Amino acid sequence: MGIETRYDTAARLASRIGATAFAARLFGGRLLTLCYHGVTPRYVTDGECDLTGHVSVELFRSQLDWLAEHMQFVDLDQVIGSMNRRLRLPRRSVLITFDDGFLNNFEYALPVMKEFGIRPVFFVPSEPVSRPDRPLWYLRIGLVTGRASGPELSVPTGVSERFSLRTPADRASAYRRLHEIVSRWPAAARLEFTSELERLNPTSPLSSETHRLFFAHADWDTIQRASDDADIGGHTVTHPALKHMDEESARREIEENRRVIADRIGVDPRAFAFPFGSRDYCGPREERIVAETGYEAGFTLVPQWMEGTTNRFALPRHNVSPVKLETFTMVVSGMLDFALWVKDTLGARRELERRPPTVDRKAN
Repeated sequence: MGIETRYDTAARLASRIGATAFAARLFGGRLLTLCYHGVTPRYVTDGECDLTGHVSVELFRSQLDWLAEHMQFVDLDQVIGSMNRRLRLPRRSVLITFDDGFLNNFEYALPVMKEFGIRPVFFVPSEPVSRPDRPLWYLRIGLVTGRASGPELSVPTGVSERFSLRTPADRASAYRRLHEIVSRWPAAARLEFTSELERLNPTSPLSSETHRLFFAHADWDTIQRASDDADIGGHTVTHPALKHMDEESARREIEENRRVIADRIGVDPRAFAFPFGSRDYCGPREERIVAETGYEAGFTLVPQWMEGTTNRFALPRHNVSPVKLETFTMVVSGMLDFALWVKDTLGARRELERRPPTVDRKAN
């Protein structure tokens, strides 16, 4: 159950000897925030597409079982309350969040979380939720690069590079490069390019079941009903790379998204999640805009060991992928973060030791 990674052998051993449970207690003073994207009854099958970060219902339930045994679920009100110094979070706190507003979040994930007494945060982009028949632009690019026939991708005007589709690695490379390029464009240009890319590279249509399970977005009625059992947060209008936009456009993406959510569910959202989440896509300017828009917290996908938790508008999250349960527990227990922190610290020290000494050349 779950995809294979290079950490699986170590994770199985750590689980067998109780190291992951011990690490969860050892590093329990921190808040752990998990970012999911989707939960579905099955994985995507060969030939449908190869672009999904969704976990199965079975794996999701087993993850929550482990978290319930070794950690303490908290909600957004508790997290914001702790930042406002109104209350103290329990040790081994974990907050569950979901990005992108997929329909499966509400059909499959929310009922399971209600069984565990979890109140999650759903961060929703307003345009695809308003158009649930049309997947997000980056998913559409992934579907084309993953499913187009022929040895080479036909690319619309605006991108001069050529992309091979001969191997799965070629297809993955084509997707990453097009994502990097197109994410920097205005929303209208992204939409025009993506639509033309689909026209030039026809693919066999996904089955209606696959589309609904993996790519369909919830509508506002579904999200409004879910707001009784979950917090709804902002995630921009069109899911752009905010850092690569001019400030006026970035502000419009953030402010308009918050206004639409408030109008649709009747409550001002309190938290915001940056699309894509890494420091390549968000920084201090975007954090400032989020604060000025009226949010009380902002979430990235920057690992905790890199930046910590002192900035309430750049709170770290772990992006959950469908890895095996033992590997998931090694990550969420803090073991992997600690190992990466040690590696990063030792690497920086070695780099300093390799540098030649500086000489103070003050004039006599």
